[in-house]
Amino acid sequence: MVPAMLDRAWATVQKFGDDTPKRALREVWNENVLVITTGMYTVEAFSMLLKATKVERVMFGTDYPYDDIHCGSEFVRALAGSGLLTQEELEGFTWRNVERLLGIAI
Repeated sequence: MVPAMLDRAWATVQKFGDDTPKRALREVWNENVLVITTGMYTVEAFSMLLKATKVERVMFGTDYPYDDIHCGSEFVRALAGSGLLTQEELEGFTWRNVERLLGIAI
């Protein structure tokens, strides 16, 4: 829900805040927040996320053991077939972003 509410939250801060923050909420979101798709297994929800978040800041995740691990793999297959991401972006989402953002090798 947070990505969908960024603009509203920023408007509220500006409306009721005495001092305007030095950095806009969208700027802070784009530079400091990493989103993991744990439990989000629909192309539609992912599409909405991409409207508010750079694909380079999104990482694949599952909610195992709470969700069946196959839900995640089915989601990746659906996403690959959707045309929403290029092959390079899909690789970034599924593993390259983790390496880059967390500084680890997979």
